[in-house]
Amino acid sequence: MIEEVYSQDIDTKGLAQTIERTFSNEGYKVQEVGSGNDIAVQIKKESTGRAVLGLEQALTVRITKNDGTTKVQLGQAKWADKAGVEIIGAMVFWPLMIPATYGIYKQGTLPGKVVNVVNSYAASQGATSPQSKTSSTVACPACGVANSSDSQYCSACGGSLKDVQKA
Repeated sequence: MIEEVYSQDIDTKGLAQTIERTFSNEGYKVQEVGSGNDIAVQIKKESTGRAVLGLEQALTVRITKNDGTTKVQLGQAKWADKAGVEIIGAMVFWPLMIPATYGIYKQGTLPGKVVNVVNSYAASQGATSPQSKTSSTVACPACGVANSSDSQYCSACGGSLKDVQKA
């Protein structure tokens, strides 16, 4: 998981809309879920073959604001049914945000592009350089999806990660 932490308040809705507009214009399917100080934006390319196989994964950007700081986290999550998420509500929202790490995205450039958009928007809001970190991951032996190294179960298939070697 990539995490950028800004020591300033950044307009979460404005950032979410900027991400959504930027990647929609590049042909990605984008959706925004949540409101206020906890918003997620999911970004994915359409692929019928992946959908049929149940591999509906998306890059998920979670934007949270708390106590004068703004945190932006990038990870992998299953594409959420927007209407279903809104009905379930904020109390169940976090379990739908299944984290993964930057390693799964090394072959692509999408996370780097997202980080550039986030940093550009933050700078336009007067924010200073963020504190950045990348978490380690483990691959699920059943489906291969990268999961946070502290996860006990796979975010995609629910398989056990207890006996997997931590990287």
